[in-house]
Amino acid sequence: MSNYQWKTKKEIIVENAHKDPFLKIEDLAKMAKTTSRYVRTILSESDISLMKLRKDYARKVENMNIAVKDKLFFYHLTRFPYQNNVKSILTDKLYLNNSADLSELGVNIKEDYSYYSFLHIIKDTPWSVCTLFIKKDKIIDGEILHSFNDLVDLLCYEVKESGIEISDLIIDIEIANGQIADSINITPLVPIYRVKQTLGSSDSVYAVMLAYFDTRQVSLNVSPNRGLILKKKEMAV
Repeated sequence: MSNYQWKTKKEIIVENAHKDPFLKIEDLAKMAKTTSRYVRTILSESDISLMKLRKDYARKVENMNIAVKDKLFFYHLTRFPYQNNVKSILTDKLYLNNSADLSELGVNIKEDYSYYSFLHIIKDTPWSVCTLFIKKDKIIDGEILHSFNDLVDLLCYEVKESGIEISDLIIDIEIANGQIADSINITPLVPIYRVKQTLGSSDSVYAVMLAYFDTRQVSLNVSPNRGLILKKKEMAV
């Protein structure tokens, strides 16, 4: 038996307005089996504004997005410390300092995963390089190929919709190979930070994120929300 059979028209209107503020007045009237005029009267008497409820809902969703993004260290690569000055450039190269970082992807990496590498530039100077390995079935017609921000949005969407988990950050100091050193304008065999994070479940890896920084120019810390705090050393803004 539906609960609506013992609820008053007012209760039905108020409950559904809060449950889905994007319903129209006519929709609420239909649910309560009454008129649109009566719905407006009830909303006014109850001091309920559908517009305000919609704004509150949108703010709540945005806060959820921020909470997820804050845990993804890729999100911070273009937003800190010089948000307006960072450019992300998609490259046609695979930037990888140590192939052992891909061990959890299995033996069919080329068949199962696509990769994307980006250089992050501040005032024409590379300050980091990152690579994403992501399952091919998550890529639709190459839509994310041209935008690093769209790529981050896709990762956030999959985390929320698919229930996949974001791993803690793994931050190590490695010796830069020639390719990584050249990409961020440093001498080969000098120390670099390697930051790694994975998305997935107990039995499947959805994505692996890697980024590299010159230890002499960047300091790294972990935020209370397990996100990455970046600070650029000795760089004029």
